[in-house]
Amino acid sequence: MKLLLVAPHYPPRFLGGVELCTQRLAHRFRAQGHDVTVVAVEQLGAAQLPPVTVDIDDDGGVRVLRLSLATPDDDARFDATYRDPHVESWLASWLREERPDVVHLHSGYLLGGAVLAAARATAVPAVVTLHDFWFICPRVTLLHPDRTCCTGPESPLKCAWCLATEQRRYRLPEQVLGRGAALQLARALARPPLSSANGLDQRAGQIDHRSRTLQAALADAAAITAPSRFLRDEMGRAGFPIERIDLLRYGVEPRPAAPPRATDGVALRIGFLGQIAPHKGVHVIVEAMRRLPDASIELVVHGPLTREVEYVDHLRRLAGDDRRIFFPGPIGHDDLDAFLARIDILAVPSVWYENSPFVIHEARAAGLPVLASRLGGMAELVEDGVDGLLATAGSVEAFAAAFDRLVRERDLPARLRTGVRPPPTLDDEARALVALYERVAAREPEAVR
Repeated sequence: MKLLLVAPHYPPRFLGGVELCTQRLAHRFRAQGHDVTVVAVEQLGAAQLPPVTVDIDDDGGVRVLRLSLATPDDDARFDATYRDPHVESWLASWLREERPDVVHLHSGYLLGGAVLAAARATAVPAVVTLHDFWFICPRVTLLHPDRTCCTGPESPLKCAWCLATEQRRYRLPEQVLGRGAALQLARALARPPLSSANGLDQRAGQIDHRSRTLQAALADAAAITAPSRFLRDEMGRAGFPIERIDLLRYGVEPRPAAPPRATDGVALRIGFLGQIAPHKGVHVIVEAMRRLPDASIELVVHGPLTREVEYVDHLRRLAGDDRRIFFPGPIGHDDLDAFLARIDILAVPSVWYENSPFVIHEARAAGLPVLASRLGGMAELVEDGVDGLLATAGSVEAFAAAFDRLVRERDLPARLRTGVRPPPTLDDEARALVALYERVAAREPEAVR
């Protein structure tokens, strides 16, 4: 088949979960003999004309079209975040010339609305994988600027106020009054004559238009998948057709089972692997360690140390002189097996709605138990007391209690290992997607739409 995969960005410059998922699938499809092209954004805000320029390179037999996008005019800037007319025009022309069998949109961030509109205009069936909350949240993450979890996009005004609190003058009333009272204030500010001064009503109207545009665009997709029930259900709560969203778990490469850790004088070694940022909750497990100063535990935190420098400095201050806590920096994929063999359990303490973290799948593939936050899609991947443990998100007490239990019940990590089931493989995921592509490509265009 001739396939076009679209992602917000693409390696090697960008190494987020969506980007790596897209790259892994692109390579797997290429190895299966499919003709694969990827479109992704390489540069935003370029001072250039025309509005879209394209650099073409090769990634192991996968053609990659790297886009540079000019900054849109102020009047069109918000609209361009979800449906850039220049991207739409360029992609429609490319689709008419190349005629792929399927367009597969991974996330909607940066390109989503334009891709779906171009696919509709050219009668190319579009498959969408919902990696995140982009279709229902202008901030993508369902996180408020103060990093607390949002309960969902109940109204455009709520989202407008959330965006406004990225500015300190709006954040202060929320800190003083609380979120509920602050929303009452936002309702007052959104009415004339006050609305003309702060623009909340205008932004609420823009968000309402965004929601309606994307709901219509997603309705035109030939198929929609989500990696977690949580994400699927949140889309349903926001008004999207949940019956059209199929659950399709991520696949990972099979890996050798991590052997039980060799005895080295430490009763419990806990590992963290991933982005070191506030929403990942690393501070929670560092503070939990400090609650157990005499316990024979080590915590090894692997991740980039130069991206969120202030947060890393904060973590180091929290750790203080505790010699049981280590920050050795990022780890290469080739070193992952050795890392998993050195720990008893992997900690995933995120304080936001993770959907289906790859790191949990990687640990499961190695037969390693996971201690995760009881939040979002994480709670679907770990069965508490069977193949891992769940703790209240953001609760230092809950994670400290889990650490303490793992030390006191010396055989608990081994018991949890016996319950770990292997996740789907990348081949499993690729086969399911190719079968889906074949089904939607075989439909008549009017049936797809």
